Amino acid sequence: MIEDLDNVCWGDRLLETVRTEFQGRPYSGAIKFERTKTGGCEPGDRFIGTFQGAGYYNTQCEADVTVEFVDQSMANITWTITNAKNQADCPVRHTFWQSQVVRNDPQSNLGLSFTIAEVAETPAKIRTAPNGALLCTIPVGQSVKITSEPYNGWYRTDACSTLGYVHDDALIFFAR
Repeated sequence: MIEDLDNVCWGDRLLETVRTEFQGRPYSGAIKFERTKTGGCEPGDRFIGTFQGAGYYNTQCEADVTVEFVDQSMANITWTITNAKNQADCPVRHTFWQSQVVRNDPQSNLGLSFTIAEVAETPAKIRTAPNGALLCTIPVGQSVKITSEPYNGWYRTDACSTLGYVHDDALIFFAR
């Protein structure tokens, strides 16, 4: 959740009330933007900044952040974790995350994050549950949105336009 996200559209370079999740773990901190606007934002406006946030057990995640206003109600945010190599500081497995947030509505803005994986050498089988019935198959090279951290090697995804699960063996994770 980013309270007052639209403040970047009115000259505020520092958003101090930022909450997000990486791999299901909450982080709170601030985003400092390189530049802002002063006359309001329009669809397509894009801002680049840096995030510093604190998590559980005194962990600290840092990220390069891009906010792009999609329309009058939505903004897409990409997070590229810059200190993930030191697992003691920021214990995340994947360095690229995306969020979609509702503008001007902190109550509905959950700021949930996801990451992108690519289907590896064989088509990925999306299932109703881990080892469950087959929902659909995703071809090699296709990108898949992952919306959870793994549980026994299984990730949650909406690749079949409904909730499903894909096994880690079928995926390649990458940073964008």
